[in-house]
Amino acid sequence: MNNQNELEKIKQDGWNKYNNSNNSLEERYEGAMIIITCHFERSVNASPENHIPFKDYVSSWLSANQVLFPDVRAKLCKEYPLLDHPLLEYGTSYYNNKNSKINPKSKHHAG
Repeated sequence: MNNQNELEKIKQDGWNKYNNSNNSLEERYEGAMIIITCHFERSVNASPENHIPFKDYVSSWLSANQVLFPDVRAKLCKEYPLLDHPLLEYGTSYYNNKNSKINPKSKHHAG
């Protein structure tokens, strides 16, 4: 796991990659994934006990943050289908395992 300052720098690099209109959609997708991965690491660092797996986190993150990454959202949702019951609250990036009903066999749906 990276420390907070490292994660913020990596996340900023992801935003720079995503926001560069000269980059291809694939490069912008990679930038979005860098950002989401940094959010995941920060969430795990904050609450490592019983944290959800990366795939479920990304699927839930996409549901919770619907306005971000509109130009690569279709590819993100194809790679990480939305969950029937997202495990993050709307507008958040932290997983709270105390208030969530975790189903390790969560069902994904296309979004």
